[in-house]
Amino acid sequence: MGGIPLDDEQYSQSIEKLKESFEAGTVKFRNDNNRAYIPNQVYTDRLERVLEGIWSKDIREIEINIPHSFVKAVVRVYIGSYFRDGSAIAEITSQGVSNAEDRAKNAAFIEALDTWVMGWRDLAQHNDDWGKNPALAHLRSAPVPGGVQPPSSSRKSGP
Repeated sequence: MGGIPLDDEQYSQSIEKLKESFEAGTVKFRNDNNRAYIPNQVYTDRLERVLEGIWSKDIREIEINIPHSFVKAVVRVYIGSYFRDGSAIAEITSQGVSNAEDRAKNAAFIEALDTWVMGWRDLAQHNDDWGKNPALAHLRSAPVPGGVQPPSSSRKSGP
């Protein structure tokens, strides 16, 4: 898969919109450990509303390891010609391999989007570790300052 043409200014503007806070009530809490999260469908909807199809997702790797009861997924998300990779592992439970594969792919998708700082403003207030770090205080109080430059961890695909 490759990226759809998007110039650097359009990319920067799109990333700023992706970083905006979600609507109240978007953050959910897991039943098993009460950790805050944003459902992957919410991320997908934000991508579609902001980018109107100028993004894509590519499943780069699926490893099903029955002896060790896990599924590993690597997902690449393209925004224009820039991309980010996310990886995740899900335990194979009584719900089966297919369920573990879906959970691993969804978690890897969110991890890729996390590198663009999507959802950080919403999740920071619920995370005592990184959310209360003074270096990230701007996430709790105001929009991220300054313009967004394509980060060094982004890579352009193609020539």
